[in-house]
Amino acid sequence: MQGIIFTEFLDLVDEAFGPEVTEALFEQVELPSGGAYTRVGNYDHEEIVALVVALSDRVNKPVAELLYTYGYYLFPRLMELYPQRLSHCDNSFDFLYAVENEIHTHVKKIHVSAEVPTFEFPKRDENHMEVIYNSKRGLADVAHGLIARCCDHFEETIDIDLTDLSGQDKTRVCFRLTRQASE
Repeated sequence: MQGIIFTEFLDLVDEAFGPEVTEALFEQVELPSGGAYTRVGNYDHEEIVALVVALSDRVNKPVAELLYTYGYYLFPRLMELYPQRLSHCDNSFDFLYAVENEIHTHVKKIHVSAEVPTFEFPKRDENHMEVIYNSKRGLADVAHGLIARCCDHFEETIDIDLTDLSGQDKTRVCFRLTRQASE
């Protein structure tokens, strides 16, 4: 998993809960990397899972809620990192399509061994879009937060309904987006 995912998560923990909580996580969780993350490094996704579970225990919030919050927090950073690839996006649907077809493609070219989630778009029209998230990591709650912040960014009222197609492990989740008519 890309290092930026780790560094941005730790920035969120610092901002939301304080640097002392971040330090406590490092003391609590045994990390193969030692917790020395760089934005361009690659790390085992199990490390972020361990950090989120430890944070959940420490702050008494469900893991799913923390992952959603992280996705919501991460969205503006993606906009900063990939402005040239996203400047043509005028709405949430365009942006989500660009994540798969431009950002993930770009990441895989630069980091050949990168295992990014994939998105399928079985249905898309002016007011509806289905996005199927696929990742063996099961971090669909992060995707949910990203999608919600994306809708807020474009100032669109979009209902987001999700169905875990994989059972309970959230490795394949269908997000059904319905754009509400503007008044």
